[in-house]
Amino acid sequence: MAYLNESGLQRLLIDLRNKLVPQTRTVNNQPLSSNVTITAQSLGALTSVPTATITQTGTVREASVNITLDLALWQGTGPFTYNYTWPGVTASDVVSIGLNPSITPGSAVAQLEEWGKVASKFAIRSYTDTVTITAYGDKPILALPVTLQVVN
Repeated sequence: MAYLNESGLQRLLIDLRNKLVPQTRTVNNQPLSSNVTITAQSLGALTSVPTATITQTGTVREASVNITLDLALWQGTGPFTYNYTWPGVTASDVVSIGLNPSITPGSAVAQLEEWGKVASKFAIRSYTDTVTITAYGDKPILALPVTLQVVN
């Protein structure tokens, strides 16, 4: 019953604080007493976007790149748009899109089913250094791995 008097209660609170409250607090392994820097890399986010150089042989331009149509990057309320930055693409390039399904059978089946629901309502257009995919109707409810291809 030593904790029932005032000094005992203070000792209990000090013991609890020492056991439960961290002595140093950090964010991304940086002490709060310093300027904390949070970057995409420190959070484990994608830091590089897949890209491909467009090659030209004579009058033929070609390239392809595998990307994932991330659910969070669709914009709008319908029609929905997805912009992919692709240096070297021009407004006159013809870009095609195709599903690049997972090698995991369960994922591949779900991706193929989702692709079947939305792909017929996709329109794709190129601009300078950008490809815009427009989904008329519904946008995908799964992240879809796709291949974008330029062949002119």
